[in-house]
Amino acid sequence: FTETDLDTICSVKQDNRLRILSPFDNAVILRPRLTKLFQFEYALECYVTPAKRRFGYWNCPILWRDELVGIMDPKADRKNRNLIVNSVYVRPKTWQSKSFQTSWDKALSDFSAFHSCDSYSIDNVNLL
Repeated sequence: FTETDLDTICSVKQDNRLRILSPFDNAVILRPRLTKLFQFEYALECYVTPAKRRFGYWNCPILWRDELVGIMDPKADRKNRNLIVNSVYVRPKTWQSKSFQTSWDKALSDFSAFHSCDSYSIDNVNLL
C-alpha cells in the first residue's frame, strides 16, 4: 500500500449499521477468538441454570460499527406479533450516542420483522 492508499482507506466513512448477532454466528462461535479480537466475553446462557444467568436465556451480541457493544435477550410473542426484549446491556457511552440510537432503532425494527413481529418493546435497559 502507498501512503495515498492508506489515507483513502482511513477516510472511508465508518459503517454505522448495527447488527444483532445470533449466538451461533461465525463471528462469535469461537469464544476465545471473540475475546481476543473484541475484549468481550460471551456465553450463551440457555444452557445455564436460571440462577446463574447474567444476561438472559437467549442472549444475542450487539455489533455496532467494528465493536461488540452489548447483549440483548429477545423473545418473540408470536400470538401478539410483538418482539419483547427482556433486557439489553450496553456500554453507557454507546447507549447515549444519538448515532447508536438511530442504528439501534433500525436494527431492532428489522430484527422484529424478521421474526414476524409488527412491534417491539424493551423491558429493561442496563448499562455495562
